Amino acid sequence: MECTKKADLAHDSPFLVQMNKTLCLVAILLTAWAATASASGCTLYVDYNQGGSSKYLAAGDYPNLPQAGFPNDNLSSVNCDSSCTIEVYQDYNLQGRHVGLSSGNWNVPTDLNDQASSVSIMC
Repeated sequence: MECTKKADLAHDSPFLVQMNKTLCLVAILLTAWAATASASGCTLYVDYNQGGSSKYLAAGDYPNLPQAGFPNDNLSSVNCDSSCTIEVYQDYNLQGRHVGLSSGNWNVPTDLNDQASSVSIMC
């Protein structure tokens, strides 16, 4: 979809000119909506209380934390955006023991601290 300049539309009917304006506005709004919709997620931290190095991950499944840029077996706390939840899994491919954490700041329970290999973030 390309928004056409006014000069390029001089030879078109008023209907086509209005249709182009409407479609351009819809495209702009959808682009803005997609940018904000995909911006939700969680920040993962290597230390308790949101300390140490961190990595922000948008909503989605991460079956292999190192491939997502976070070290394996190092997750200690998270901060999830409003309306997001995270499921923390001990093993790769969203397998093994797991715990769900809602939006806000959380320390990973001690039985999974420094043991996570994959996560699923839902927003």
